Amino acid sequence: MASRVATLEALINEQLKVELQAVLDRRDGVYERIAQCLELRNNMRMLLSEKLKAVKTKINLGCDFYVDASMCAQPDPRRQL
Repeated sequence: MASRVATLEALINEQLKVELQAVLDRRDGVYERIAQCLELRNNMRMLLSEKLKAVKTKINLGCDFYVDASMCAQPDPRRQL
């Protein structure tokens, strides 16, 4: 019985905890992406509800590197991909 418990403990510590950490890291990435999408949606709703023509903002590209950005209510069809 003790050897079976030791085997299961080893499985938990060596494999399952590593896999759990990988899943948690992926989940955190998904949550971050969802937060970014919600922020964009809220900005677009504010832009449309306030009948603004444009909004200027700063975007964090990562590592606290910010760039100025402007968002237009009426997209320019020449700039679409």
